[in-house]
Order: sequence, then structure tokens, then C-alpha cells
Amino acid sequence: MCARRSELKNQLHVCASSVIFMALFLFFGISKNSYSLTIAEYIQQEKKQKDEHYQKFKDQWFDYLNEEAALPEIDSVAFVRKASEDYLISFGGLREKLGIMSKKNTYGFSFSRNDDEHRKASYHRAHRSIFMDINEIKGNQWLTLFVHEVAHSVDSEMFEALSIFNDKKLIEEIQKITQKKKTLSELSENQLISLEKWLTAGLNLGFLAEYRAWLLTYLIYEEGLADGSLQADEWLENLRRNRPQDVPLNVYIFRSLSPSWIDPTEGFFSSPIVKEALTTLRKKLYNDPNKVKLGQIGELINQF
Repeated sequence: MCARRSELKNQLHVCASSVIFMALFLFFGISKNSYSLTIAEYIQQEKKQKDEHYQKFKDQWFDYLNEEAALPEIDSVAFVRKASEDYLISFGGLREKLGIMSKKNTYGFSFSRNDDEHRKASYHRAHRSIFMDINEIKGNQWLTLFVHEVAHSVDSEMFEALSIFNDKKLIEEIQKITQKKKTLSELSENQLISLEKWLTAGLNLGFLAEYRAWLLTYLIYEEGLADGSLQADEWLENLRRNRPQDVPLNVYIFRSLSPSWIDPTEGFFSSPIVKEALTTLRKKLYNDPNKVKLGQIGELINQF
């Protein structure tokens, strides 16, 4: 088995370009003729082909995945995740870094929804799992959405925020503030720090998490457009067209996303003092997005 694996790895190494691009062709539908197809439809279409070269490749690729991942049997979920990661890694740059991090990551990956939301792709913060709707995502969108969801999975600031936002002592303190105080001017310095800490954690689970993920996605998207490894996405293209040349990318992405993010209004967020504090915090970050901690994503980007 070891000799066979070594031989197979050598074959795949020699044919790395064709293997990776065939995997991309199979599972991401990058060709211009496949834009209107979903990933599932494209896979089904390719399965009907009887070309011997295609069949030989498919057998090699599945064997390779089975041996390397030590899977009891091949399933399409593992195959698509691995093919996505390998494709990103093959091009170097940020794509390679994120692909390697994805391989090391223990997040769940599924084609099945865990909730009632009607999004094509999502990352579940608490469960640390990625959902991607293989029946809905178009071929030219797959890799960009995959990058975005994987970006969430490496967001250290988001994971740290989970424990802070749900800290019982901190929540009790916030509750006392909402019951006894009406405006920020009435709070002590320690109370202001506690309230901002809790609200920042909430933003790190929501808006700021999306900001960090889209910042990384945008940078990888530009890499991919430059060498043709990623295809144009309408929403990201709109961002690119409207970006002022004199505005730093992180500032531009933050301020582009901010207006569409609606603050919650239930629970503590219905309190006037919490509303005031959240509005004040968001204004502060809007004026200077450099105040937002990027954590592990910042280390990966190494630009801001």
C-alpha cells in the first residue's frame, strides 16, 4: 500500500496542474459554459462522460483522497472540500496560506443546512461548521464563497468573543447598568469599559466578523482575478469598481459594509444606554477602522 501510495503521489505530482484543473473543472464549473449550472448539476453532467482519460483521472484522484485522508469510504463532501483546498494551495500567495490553514482546521463541512436560513453558504459560530449549498451555488461562485466561509473558521477574534459575550458576570453587570442608568454620562470608567467590552464582543461575532472575512476574501479574490484562477463575482466586482484610489482597502471594506449592518433591538439592546453605547462604539470604529483587531486573519494578511 505504501509503495502504491508513493507511486500515486509521484504521478499526481508530475501531473499536478492537470489534476488540480480537472478537479476544479469537475467540481467548480469554472468554464464559461458552466456559469448557469450549480455544482451538483455540473458534477452530474460530468459523471455521464465516458472518456477514458477522465475515468483514469477520477480513479486516481479518489484513490489518492482515500489513502491520504484515511477515509473508510469516499464521500462527495470530503472530496469537494479537499479539492477546494488543493486548488487554492496550488496557486500560492494568500490562497495557499488559507488552504493550508483550512486543511489543519477541524471545522465541520456539510452540504446540509443546520437552520432555517435560506443562505447559499454560512458559518455556524457556535458549532464551528461550514454549510455550502451544492445545489444552489453557481460554479463561478463556489471558490469565492468557500474562501469566505473558511475565513470565518480562522477568525481568532470571533472565537475569543464567544466566551466574553456569554460571560455570566459580565452579563450581570450589563443588566445592572441597564436597570439603574439611563445615559453614558452616568457611568463610571469601569462600567464604561465593561459595556464597551461586551458590545465589542457582540460586534466581533457579527459585523466585525463579516468585515474581517470579506477583507481576506477580497484580497484573495484580487489574487485569483490576476492569474485567472478565480472568476468574476458581481458583488465583489461592484466593490472593486467603486473603490477610491486614495482610500486604504481595510477602511474602504469596513465603510462599505457598515451601512447595511442593522443593530439588534431586543433584550439589552432595547435599553437606551446600550443603544447609545453601541452607536458611539460603531461611530468610533467607522472613523478609524484600524482600531478593529484582525487577530489571526491579520497575521495571515500581514498588511494592516
